[in-house]
Amino acid sequence: MAMKETVSSLRAYFFLVAGLGFFFEVLPVLKQEGMPAVFMGLMAVRLFLLLGFVVVALRIQHFLLNASGFVKAVIGANLAYGIAFYFVLGHYINAYDAGQQLAYTMVGLAINIYLWNNAVRLSKELQGGKEAVKINETLGS
Repeated sequence: MAMKETVSSLRAYFFLVAGLGFFFEVLPVLKQEGMPAVFMGLMAVRLFLLLGFVVVALRIQHFLLNASGFVKAVIGANLAYGIAFYFVLGHYINAYDAGQQLAYTMVGLAINIYLWNNAVRLSKELQGGKEAVKINETLGS
């Protein structure tokens, strides 16, 4: 039987993705001098996406109940960013580094798909419970 994520564990994953993305993606690029402008632009986009992950983590139950589209949009944008970053980076690195970046991109895609699937599942479960409460309140009055 597979382990099901809870709201709390999904919140932890969103914080983890944001933290790891900041410390291992954004900071190393910002510390280097002479980076091409395209990388600085990509890091600005990445910071914006990581902020989205933090916002989702802080209010995950609210978003899953009332605005699951926002959670899906943040994850979807992160998926698109990962793919775009791989192709942009491919023009600036050698074949060995491209292989490493491909592996990194694939892991990122897998994590984003995992988050997407669990967010959709939890949203349906929470919204189903919300509908059940509404029905019980209607029948009880």
